[in-house]
Amino acid sequence: MVAAYLVKEKFNAVAYHAGLATDLRTTIQDRFMASSDMVIAATIAFGMGVDKADIRNVVHFTIPKSLEGYSQEIGRAGRDGLRANCMLHLTVSDIRQHESFSRADVPSVASVAGCLNAFFGEFPHAEQDHVVEANLNDLTRNWDIRSTTLTLLFAQLELRFGLLRAITPKYSTYTYTINPSFSSLDKSDSISEAILNTTRKARTRSHVDVDAAAALCGTPREQIVRRLQRWSELSAIELKPAGVVNRFRMLKATPTSEEIRYLAEKTHQQMEVKEKENIERVKSVVELLAGYKCYAVALADHFGDELQRACGTCGFCVTGAPVEFEWPGREEEAVEIDKAKIRAVLMAVGADNWDDPRFLARVAWGVSSPRSTKLRLSKDAAWGCCEGVGFEKLVRAFEAAVEA
Repeated sequence: MVAAYLVKEKFNAVAYHAGLATDLRTTIQDRFMASSDMVIAATIAFGMGVDKADIRNVVHFTIPKSLEGYSQEIGRAGRDGLRANCMLHLTVSDIRQHESFSRADVPSVASVAGCLNAFFGEFPHAEQDHVVEANLNDLTRNWDIRSTTLTLLFAQLELRFGLLRAITPKYSTYTYTINPSFSSLDKSDSISEAILNTTRKARTRSHVDVDAAAALCGTPREQIVRRLQRWSELSAIELKPAGVVNRFRMLKATPTSEEIRYLAEKTHQQMEVKEKENIERVKSVVELLAGYKCYAVALADHFGDELQRACGTCGFCVTGAPVEFEWPGREEEAVEIDKAKIRAVLMAVGADNWDDPRFLARVAWGVSSPRSTKLRLSKDAAWGCCEGVGFEKLVRAFEAAVEA
């Protein structure tokens, strides 16, 4: 949207983000490095490793996530020593968006406990060095935990508690279509015969039961997969693996119910700490720009350095006054909660989903999660109906409402 606006205003502008194809990103970056007037409208995906000496302007259309990020991003400007300008648009909506991201990443402790019980319940008698498998996508959907949060949860189980270690995942299904050269392959060996005997033919593709094929010829699963891959390399088939299954090596025996409860509480506490830290990092950017200090001096203080004098060119130095800006948390806490809206959210999600006050608060804020996506709540009138209310205040309100 930003790039399109700039093009309309006759700027030589291009959009750049992580969703673009790798070759296109490389082309854009090369063009930018060679250009004297090109504007990149980008996410933080752009910039790492970019060392262009004559960048004259860095404009933050939205607020950075942290002072570390802000410092790095404005550091792209004026590396040739000539004057450069950095501008940041400071808006309440950006801060709320960052907070929404942080709130969305933290499930309830009940969700974490349910997820861990479901995971370990699949192999209650596993011992040290046993390899266990799980579909993390199922856990994400069933327990309303975002995939990135679930990955960090399992990282805690590995690094903090030494309970398990992630190993190479596998695909649960393999399908293929036959090319003309398939008929000329020698398929008389036991592995090829096992594949053919465990293949179920559908209308357009053939489905292979890799585990059944391995059991049939008494060979490791990897041998079956390698044979399919070899056929694909020879262009005899078009192979399509699907359904990633995550695999873990147990470093200890499966925890007891009491131990799982402890793990849920401790890992959830760490998620809450990270949530608060993320919100505080954004707040530190606001405090720098709306504070009573030279920006350069304030940044130096943050990183443990010391400047002998003010820069003389930043917004504070030029105006002698801070930016007038009110952190939204105070006004949100002062907002009265409309009880009718609380009831509307409860009715929209249904009584089966009243178990998690944080989930209810996210619906009231309009913050998506696996459960809200599954229930298709984003089109409901109750979605985002309490956007201006403080999140923690909403959680307390839903706790009281459900109790009542």
